[in-house]
Amino acid sequence: MTSRAPLAARSDEGISLIEAVVALTVLIIIAVVAASLAVNALRTATTEDRAQTAISVATLQMEMVRGKDVSIDDTGVSALFGGRTKSDVLALRAANADVAAVSDTTYPEWDPTATASSADTVPATGSMLLNGTTFDWSILLGSCYIETGSTAELNGLCGVVPSISVGSVTAADADDIADAVPAQLPGYTKLMRAIVVVRWEDADRCPAGGCEYSVTSLFEANRDLKWRAG
Repeated sequence: MTSRAPLAARSDEGISLIEAVVALTVLIIIAVVAASLAVNALRTATTEDRAQTAISVATLQMEMVRGKDVSIDDTGVSALFGGRTKSDVLALRAANADVAAVSDTTYPEWDPTATASSADTVPATGSMLLNGTTFDWSILLGSCYIETGSTAELNGLCGVVPSISVGSVTAADADDIADAVPAQLPGYTKLMRAIVVVRWEDADRCPAGGCEYSVTSLFEANRDLKWRAG
């Protein structure tokens, strides 16, 4: 009797509908995840770009301030404050009270001769539209004191002194600002402080109230020397 070898099982050609559906589902999931990652990466890049732009805007405005005359004139006040009235200075200060350097360590100062029509030596506010985002900036100016021969002087810490409160300066008459924050105070060195605050909208980075960046710088203001002729 002749024996036959068993026939090899034939493999089915193609794939089943279930396999096709599973493969398509996997591809869709991969595509959705990839798209989500791409969108998040784009948002992160945009957010970081706006933050870097804000830093550039603040740096640009601070460089502008550094180019101004800060010497103390015959009024006893630094020329840096030229054109700024007391009311404008206090309004700008109130609008930026959340900035620590404004409320805690800086005396407000203004030009005692300024009027509503005076031109500011340093513009108080402005805005720049860059890459579709509006950056609003404010420049606050004031003064502070460093205690000479102290660790504060070594560390460059400039602030208010116990004998002069910020409230007393705020309450001073506009014409008395030079007396309220004197250029010469025994045991202290008076410096001018500039604070640049930049604000912009970014729902991803700062959903409530918008974003904010600030930078400060100190300037030494000395009364101009007067030379005697002859």
